[in-house]
Parts: sequence; C-alpha cells; structure tokens
Amino acid sequence: MELLNDLRSNWTIIVAKIVLIVLLALCWYNVASFTQSTSQAVTQGLSTVADADLYTVIDDLDPEAFEAIRRDERALDADRLVRRPHR
Repeated sequence: MELLNDLRSNWTIIVAKIVLIVLLALCWYNVASFTQSTSQAVTQGLSTVADADLYTVIDDLDPEAFEAIRRDERALDADRLVRRPHR
C-alpha cells in the first residue's frame, strides 16, 4: 500500500524522469546514427568504386579580379539574377 501512496504523491516527478530518460536515449540514438552514416558516406565517397564522387570547389580567381567584382554594385545585386515572370 505504501508503494501506491508513493506513486500517487510523486507521479509528476516519476513521469518527468521517464521523459528525460527517453529524450536522452533519443539524443544518443541520433548522435550514434549520424556518426555511423557520416563514417559510411566518407568511406564510400573516397572509394574508387563509389557511385558518386565527392567534389570540392576551388577558387582560382585572382585578387584583382575579385576586387573588381566587389566594387561593381551591379555584379553584387542578387535581385537582378532572379527571373521574374513577364506580365
């Protein structure tokens, strides 16, 4: 009987602890799953028989050309690059 009285008086704390344990387990599962999938992706991406290759972007623009683009306000205007429907 004493156990039932303890459960009735402390049910909110017990539920809070259960929720906390479930959330911690979910966080651990997410981290473990992300770590495993990332490790597999890197291993597969570096393989010579992979379906897809990993690519990198290399900036080979010389500094003077970069400065010229930065000074040109029209080149920096991203709104002009968006296609607008003809009315």
